[in-house]
Amino acid sequence: MLAWLFALIIPFVLPLLDTPVVHTPSSRPTLFQAASASTPVVPEQTQTQPEKPQWILRDKAVLRAAQQALTQLPELQGAPIQIYEQINFFDGTRPRIEIDLQDPKQPENILYYTYENGEWSPTPISEAPKPSGKNFARHLVPLAQIDFAQAADIAQAWQQKAQSVNAVETQAYHVALIWLPKQQKLMWHTAQIDTNGARYYLSFHADGSVWEFKEF
Repeated sequence: MLAWLFALIIPFVLPLLDTPVVHTPSSRPTLFQAASASTPVVPEQTQTQPEKPQWILRDKAVLRAAQQALTQLPELQGAPIQIYEQINFFDGTRPRIEIDLQDPKQPENILYYTYENGEWSPTPISEAPKPSGKNFARHLVPLAQIDFAQAADIAQAWQQKAQSVNAVETQAYHVALIWLPKQQKLMWHTAQIDTNGARYYLSFHADGSVWEFKEF
């Protein structure tokens, strides 16, 4: 009876025992699969920021640094620096300082320098004018009597005047310290002030007080 029963069951059981177990692949990738299938990370390219101009007339620290650097130029050592007639300070598209001074090694000659981007460099002059030997000394003023930082105060005063007359341009872009040989005194010359329908001239005494402010 049992033998007959086993004979009936075995044909149905054996196929189940021989069937391999198949594991359904997981929907979550393995660590290796995730690493190989992921999109490669491209590092962001750093964009070079354009350098900001080194303003001359808006920063007293820059002006003081320029004056200090001038006194340390090797070729100007050996004698006090003497300015010849004028110093020009510019902002705008090309901030810089232009200066004329006596050559300490050849006192009859004039040297021309430009301060730009934090450095002084000789300014090439194709035909440098020769000062008159007789009155040359009257055109010189010691650098020790000058404070470059005052140019920022003059520029600020110019800006205030420009705003008061509704000028087309209200940001100072040029002032010049001028030595007047006949009067033996310093004065500040500035750029003209343009408005719609009028033009003004503004100058200052060495102490920063207004000398002239007139329409022309």
